[in-house]
This record gives sequence, C-alpha cells and structure tokens, in this order.
Amino acid sequence: MRAFFRPADKEDVVTVASVHPGVCRPRGFRRALIATAGMASWLVAFAVPAFADCGDAIEGERVACHCGDVVVADVRLQPGDPVVIDRCPADGLLVRVPAQSRSVVVDLNGQEIRGSGVGTGIRILSGGSEGAEIVGGVGGVAGVVSGFGEGIRSTRPDDLRLLTNVVVRDSRDTGVVLRGNRAALESVRVEGNGGDGLRTSGRSVDLIGVEAEDNGERGLRDRSRAGERDVTSQRNRVSDAGRGRGTQ
Repeated sequence: MRAFFRPADKEDVVTVASVHPGVCRPRGFRRALIATAGMASWLVAFAVPAFADCGDAIEGERVACHCGDVVVADVRLQPGDPVVIDRCPADGLLVRVPAQSRSVVVDLNGQEIRGSGVGTGIRILSGGSEGAEIVGGVGGVAGVVSGFGEGIRSTRPDDLRLLTNVVVRDSRDTGVVLRGNRAALESVRVEGNGGDGLRTSGRSVDLIGVEAEDNGERGLRDRSRAGERDVTSQRNRVSDAGRGRGTQ
C-alpha cells in the first residue's frame, strides 16, 4: 500500500515550552509537557508527506505518479493517473535522474497537470549526464502545466535538454525558468502567467516556435549567451526593450 506520510523525526517537532531551574511548576506540569510534545509529534506525522518515486518501469512495474512524486524513470502520463486527476496542493512532479541513468523522458501525453497557486508544476532536481526531456504529446496535442506558483523550473545548466509541445499557463509567478547549456524549447507556449512568461539564462538555449502572450510582466526575459531565436511575443504587460535579449 502506498504510504502518504512518514513518522515525525525529532527535528520536525517544535519545542513547545522551556523550563528554567528554580522556577516553581504546578503539579503534573512535566506530564502535561510530555503529552503536548507527543501530540505535536502526531501532528507532524500527519502534516509531512513522504513522496514516492514514480515511472513506467520501476523494478519491472509501472508506478503511477501522484502530486509531488519524484520521476526516476521514463513516464508517459495516463488520464487515470492521480497527478492528472487531482489538483495538486503544492508541487506537481519532481524529476531526479538516478546516477546510473543518462536521462529520463517525462511525456505528458496531452494531459494537464493542475496546481493550486503554489509550488512548481515540474521541477528538475537532476537531469542526468544528457539532460531530461519534457514532451507534451504527439500529433499536435500539447501537454499543459497550469495554475502553479511557477510552471516549470530547471536551474542547473545541464539538467534539461528538451522542452517541447507544452503549454504553461496561469502560473502565479513565472511560467518557465530555465538555465541551460545546449537546451532547446520547441513549440512551447507561455500564457497568462502572473510574472514573466519565460526566463532563460546560461550558455546556450534555443527557442524555436515559442509563443508568449498575456503575461503579467515580460513575455521573455532572456539572459542566455547564445542560441537560436524564433519567438512570438505579444500583449505582455511589460516591455523589455533595451534590457538584455528580452522581448515584449
């Protein structure tokens, strides 16, 4: 059975009282303090989730992804997966490529991951030696990441190799944050995000067929040093004229 919560560790429990020597204490104070600490431990046990690994081939079995789970193997989302059905209360998916693997592919398969205004839709923790790939779908059907604090975040230069055929919309802050080294964004649309649509940095990021519309700040805030540019940007609130390689 899937374990949603882990037992509380000692460091999780907040000290609830401090007693100094010489201070008069009412009878039963120590017993009450122990009981209070025990109750705090139970509260923490039910408040700190233990997220699981997920992927299409983990020890020979498919493990469906829930909100906040860690993708450690190639995965193709299905309409019945919990991360697709549920509105995530915090992060959507974390991606961590095992040390022995070169990459993983996260295929949204045309599905939508929905957030609650906080967390990150897809966060790359480690992408392997070749970088992770996030694919929205095939046959012209895009995957969608919507309604998180940030849509997609990858801040180590080699962690994301490809982001393609994905719509990132309605983030509370930035749609996509990417620091790249030979990374490519193809057929990506960022729209209706509260901050910048797309924020890039690093040595080389290709933007091919990227659309940025109706974002609360800049459509593209580009600090990457090199890379191909094919970007359509309109109706964003703030122009980036004269600052870096930004586009309104």
